Amino acid sequence: MQMDDAVWNLMLAAIGQRIDSPQGLALVEAIGAKPLRAVTPQNFSDYTQVKSLGITVSATPIPKYRAYWPERREKRAYVNYIHKIELTPPYSGRLPEGMHWGITRPELDAIAAFELRGSRAIPYWNFEAPAPDVELTACTSINALFPQEHAAADRILIELATEHDFISAYEAYEVSKPLVYVEDAFFTVWCALNGVLDETRFTAEVVRPLRERSVSPLAFLHGACGRLLWSDDVRPPFLEFMWTYYMGMRLPDEQQWVADIKTVFGASNHFKDDSAQMTQDDWRNYDLIAPHIADRFAQWQRGELKVRGK
Repeated sequence: MQMDDAVWNLMLAAIGQRIDSPQGLALVEAIGAKPLRAVTPQNFSDYTQVKSLGITVSATPIPKYRAYWPERREKRAYVNYIHKIELTPPYSGRLPEGMHWGITRPELDAIAAFELRGSRAIPYWNFEAPAPDVELTACTSINALFPQEHAAADRILIELATEHDFISAYEAYEVSKPLVYVEDAFFTVWCALNGVLDETRFTAEVVRPLRERSVSPLAFLHGACGRLLWSDDVRPPFLEFMWTYYMGMRLPDEQQWVADIKTVFGASNHFKDDSAQMTQDDWRNYDLIAPHIADRFAQWQRGELKVRGK
């Protein structure tokens, strides 16, 4: 089957849509795939594949996309969204401008932005996408060891443009543990007060209640942050700080955010079951942990956080 621009346009239109949307249904019908299913906690993702066309359509109820957070149920099943379409040979339809199967690394470097992702350093090339909510990526399954003159890509991914979720404060979790996200709120407030967060989302007016201490840290996380601190909330120069210190990526245990929580509060509220022992949502406790965050931030700025392997 020789595919035309109509199939390509259907794929772009289906990204980010519910599996039962007109766009999703039209794509599945056009390629002759089995219908995608709604998912349950026991069956939490789904995909449909047409190997003869080289097309795999994947869906999830939890894409890292604000409009779909938190995941939603309708009766017993979760709402499921098409979040990725993978193209591999023998796909014969439209590809990003300048792209073809068998393209070499120098050719890819000339037309797309290169980066490494994942623990195995798999190379990715990101193309200019047709819309803000869509990402186009070429990647290879081998470990960047291909010769320059050999084919560098064996997959094209059409994906929903998502974020990384640093903090996601689920309201349902707080029913049984109302203070469970207090330390997360302290960290978020420190970031807001110290210029780490995106200034277009967190304007001076938004941050003013924190400077005046007229709201508690947890109230700020619930309110102005919408219970989220995701990658688009953070100014790009400080994403490395989030990954290194807050997430503890490749950092010795004693230098990580969780270690500073333990030093100041004994343990995170995530691990405390006695409500009387919970760290309280107040500015006194914020003032106990804030200097530790500031010290780590200064260490990061000076390049003194000792990342393992360097």
